[in-house]
Amino acid sequence: MTKWHYSDSPSRKLLQNFLENMEWQKTAELVKENSRRSVYKVDGNGLGLFIKSDHPTNPRDLLKQLWRNKSQCEFNVGLALAEAGIPVVDMLAWGKNGRNSYLVSKALKDAISFQDAWEYCNDHQMRDAFLLSLANLLRKMVASNINHPDMHSGNIMSRVDGGQQKVDFFLLDLYDIKILTGIYPTQVSRLINWLCFRFDNDFTPQETSLLMGRIFPQHSADEKDNILRAQKSFNTRRLLRKWRGRRSRLLRDSSQCNQQHTEHGMWHLLKQFDLKTAERAVDLHRQQISTPEKLLKAEGKRKVSRVNIDSCTYIVKEFSNPGFYGCWRSDCLSWLNTQRIGYYAIPAATCYAWLKSSDGKGYLILEDVGTENARNFFARHDSTQRAPYIRKIARVLAMLHNKHVFHKDCKVSNFVISDSGDERLTLIDTDRIRFFRSIPDKKRFQNLHQAYSNFPECMRDEEFDLFIAAYCDAFSDSEMSKADTKKAVCQMTA
Repeated sequence: MTKWHYSDSPSRKLLQNFLENMEWQKTAELVKENSRRSVYKVDGNGLGLFIKSDHPTNPRDLLKQLWRNKSQCEFNVGLALAEAGIPVVDMLAWGKNGRNSYLVSKALKDAISFQDAWEYCNDHQMRDAFLLSLANLLRKMVASNINHPDMHSGNIMSRVDGGQQKVDFFLLDLYDIKILTGIYPTQVSRLINWLCFRFDNDFTPQETSLLMGRIFPQHSADEKDNILRAQKSFNTRRLLRKWRGRRSRLLRDSSQCNQQHTEHGMWHLLKQFDLKTAERAVDLHRQQISTPEKLLKAEGKRKVSRVNIDSCTYIVKEFSNPGFYGCWRSDCLSWLNTQRIGYYAIPAATCYAWLKSSDGKGYLILEDVGTENARNFFARHDSTQRAPYIRKIARVLAMLHNKHVFHKDCKVSNFVISDSGDERLTLIDTDRIRFFRSIPDKKRFQNLHQAYSNFPECMRDEEFDLFIAAYCDAFSDSEMSKADTKKAVCQMTA
C-alpha cells in the first residue's frame, strides 16, 4: 500500500482519488528507464502528469533510500525553489511503498528540450531572448544561493513563444539541490560550467559576453573574462579526466562498446550499431577492392570505399598494415581519436565500428556525411557562396585548438559539406591528430597555414582575412590580435 503526501494544489482531491486507487497505472506510458528509476507519462483525469518511480536494487542505494528518500527530497526541494521564485515543474505529490517511492509532477504544456529551443531560435531577436532568459534564470539561482551539483541542458525544459519573442526555462531533476545561506565560487562555477562547450560551439563571442554580463552584472569586464577563462580551463581538464575512463570502455565490452569475436576477427561496435550491418559493410568493401575505380581512395596503406546497405551509405576505411603494438596500432588510434573528437562535441564523422581482422588488417566503419569536400566546393563557387564555409572551417579549427587538439593533416579536402542542404560541415579524417595539455602557438599557426595553403588558387586575399578573423573570434585562449595572428601565419608560409 502506497502512502501519499500532497502539496497544496487546487487539484489535490482529484489527484488523490486518481493515485490512491492506482488508476494511473492503466494509462501510464513508459518514457525513460534505467536500473534505478522509471519515468511514466500519465493522463490523470485531464491532468498531464509525470510519475517517477525509484526502485533501488543494490545495497548501497537501499541504505541511501532508508536514510534519505529520493522522491521526498526532490518534492521538498521543488516546493522550496518555487517559493524562492525559481521556475521549476510543479511538484504535486510523493509516495512510498516499501523500498519503492514515487514522485508526481505536473507536465509542462508545450514544453520542448533546451537543445530544441536553441535550434528554434534561429534569428537574432529570438537568440537574444533565449540568452537573456537563460541569464536571468542563472542570475536568480546565484542570488538565491542555490547549489545545483548536476546542472546541464538535459535538466532544463523550455517553452518558446515566437509571437511574443519570449523563452521560459524550467528546472527538472531537482534531487541534491540545496538552498544555502551563502554560495561559494566553486558552487557558482557548477551553474555555468555546463555552458562551456556551448561557448565554443554554439554561442558567438558577442552572445557569450551578453550572457556573462547578465549573470554577473556587478563584475568588471576583466573579472568576467577571468571567470570564463577559468571555467573553460576547468571544463577541458574535466573532459580529460572523464576521457580516460571512456577510453578504456571503448576497448572492451562495456556500457560504451560491444566487443564481439567472429570469424572476421575482433569487433568493437558502438552500442547503437548492429554487428550484421558491420559485417556486410566489410564484405561489400572487400568486393570493391577488385575494381579500384570504385574506391574513394586507394593508397599503399589505406583503402577507402562507400558501401550501400538498406538505403544507408557508410564509409569503410581499410588499414593494410596497422602494426602490432596494441593501442599504438593505426586503426586503434583512429578509432579512439574519432570517439574522442566526438566526445569533445567537435563536428566530425562518427565511427560506428572497428574490426581488428584475423588477417592482420584493420577496418573502420564511419558515417557518410557527404560527397563533396570543401576544396572542390570552393573551386566551383564564387566568394559569396564560399564565405559561410570559410567561417565554419575556421570555427572548427578554433574548436580543436580550444580543446588543445592539433591536426597533423589539416587539409580543406578533409572537410565535407553535407548533401542534405543543411549547410553542415564535417571533419572526416581524424587519423593523425595529437592532444596537448596546452597547444603551442606554433602548432596553431601550422594548422592555419596548412588549411589555407590548401585552398584553391582562385581564393582572394580578402578571404584569408575573413578566415583569420573568424578563427580569432572563436578561439578563446589567446590574447593575440587578428593582425598578429595573420602575421604569424604568413611567416609560417615564408
